[in-house]
Amino acid sequence: MQEKWTPADYGNAMLSAVSSNAESIRQRGGKLYFNGWWRNGSKANVVLNADSGSYYDFKEGTGGGAKVFASEVFGLSLPDFMLRFGGGEAFLKIREPEKQQRRSRLNPQHIWGRIKRRDPRWVTRWLEAVRGIPPSVSQRHIRYGETRASTIEDWPGRLRPWITEALGECPAAVFPIFNRHGAIANLHLRMISDGKSPWRRFLPGIRLVDQDGVPLFYGDPLRAIEDDVAVVCEGAIDTELFRSFGGCSVIGLTSSSMAERTARFLCGKTRGDILIVPHLDDSRAGQLAAAKMMAELKKADIPARLFDWTRLLSHVDDVGDVGDVVAKVGWQDARELFLDIGGIE
Repeated sequence: MQEKWTPADYGNAMLSAVSSNAESIRQRGGKLYFNGWWRNGSKANVVLNADSGSYYDFKEGTGGGAKVFASEVFGLSLPDFMLRFGGGEAFLKIREPEKQQRRSRLNPQHIWGRIKRRDPRWVTRWLEAVRGIPPSVSQRHIRYGETRASTIEDWPGRLRPWITEALGECPAAVFPIFNRHGAIANLHLRMISDGKSPWRRFLPGIRLVDQDGVPLFYGDPLRAIEDDVAVVCEGAIDTELFRSFGGCSVIGLTSSSMAERTARFLCGKTRGDILIVPHLDDSRAGQLAAAKMMAELKKADIPARLFDWTRLLSHVDDVGDVGDVVAKVGWQDARELFLDIGGIE
């Protein structure tokens, strides 16, 4: 990792971060004005000077250099901020047609910020009652929000009819989905009910792969390519549960069909140990996709292995995924089983 950056490097990384997240962007006098999305601001009252690598928030009366920006806006250290936004391929030049295009796009990061202001009490109760996840775990270790008809103002106007029709009077859990740079690029909505709900939706009009064909992920894609051990799961619940177990980073597939794409993404980026935890289902789609993923990783000399479900099934029967095990034996016992059988210390 580069140890010393120039003001231009900081300015370019800040420009990339703003271009990826702000909804209202305009240029004036060589400076960039944009909305403070992290505080749910809608007016372009924050200014970025890319030449000096500094910003100022007129509403809050705060500002500073890249280090302050990284900490206040993203909660990141400066090296982590530069790792996420300082890649040359991520720099975006501000041109008038691009600004108009950004304004017409959905901004999942902004929607997530609004949703996270709400108390997700119904989802917290559902996670405990149906999935066996105690509030002490869900509230500290699992990333989720809640949306319902009474909080429709959290959503952009063009999405409100879609949300209203989808939800009715039933709350839905919301889980963030990330791009390879670690920014929120989509949201997963799951209706909460007395059992496993078949109702799952992603934001309309947003593909689950980026322009280069790299998938969007649950979990921690940046950490997964850096850590000594990374777990690959499928689905929001399994991914967030494995994150809560600790001991490793976790990257989650939005579907088993993304397994081979994910393998290609990891090849050349990680040399850590990859543990793949597929779903068990009657079609065997998850297991077959996991086997293909492992083969791709091994071709690239990346140590990869499948989770030993046979061994786990000798302790707990009639389960098909991480969430099933937690619901059946409780979070603590499930954690011990998965970490022990998975060989994660």
